[in-house]
Parts: sequence; structure tokens; C-alpha cells
Amino acid sequence: LTDYGDVSGESIVSGGLDITAELGDCSLQGVLRGKTGIRVDSGDVDVESSLSEVEYKVSVDAEAGDLTIGNNEFDNFSNHYSRGEGPNAIEIVSELGDVEIGFGI
Repeated sequence: LTDYGDVSGESIVSGGLDITAELGDCSLQGVLRGKTGIRVDSGDVDVESSLSEVEYKVSVDAEAGDLTIGNNEFDNFSNHYSRGEGPNAIEIVSELGDVEIGFGI
């Protein structure tokens, strides 16, 4: 939990994460297993998993910003996105900022 400032991590090996940031960007890269939950009030979210997209259930609630999930891009996204049935989960809530999720990286 951080009120102000960026959250970042590289080469993470995780069985689950829960991150809340009020103001700042969140950038995670690594082997993200289990449930990865991110809530950002104002800031960009960038998640890069070394696992493939079929390994995840992805859920994004965004009020304003661009959304990129794998090869899918949604400009000025304001809605709920849910896809996948994998054993791991990425759940993101973003009030203001771009969200980008990459797989197999």
C-alpha cells in the first residue's frame, strides 16, 4: 500500500500479490502465479508475465484510460473487461490511467 509514489518490481516470482496505490504508476514483471490484484486510483499499470495468456483469468475495471491486453487494444476504455479461464488471475481496478498487460515475455 502506498499513498504517493510508484510501485515497481522486476523478475518477480510470486504466488500472489495485492497492491494498492493512490497516486503513482505500478509496473510488475515476472512469473505471476496465483491472484495478482492491483488497485490504482491515478496512474498507469503495466504488468508483464512470463506465463502465457491462457494461464490467466483477467479482469479489468477502468474508468478512464487506454487498455492493452496481449494483442488487443482499446482506446479511451471505460468499462469492465473479463476474459480467460486459467488457474491464475490478474485483477486490476484503475480509476485514471492506462492499463497494459503482456504475456509470455
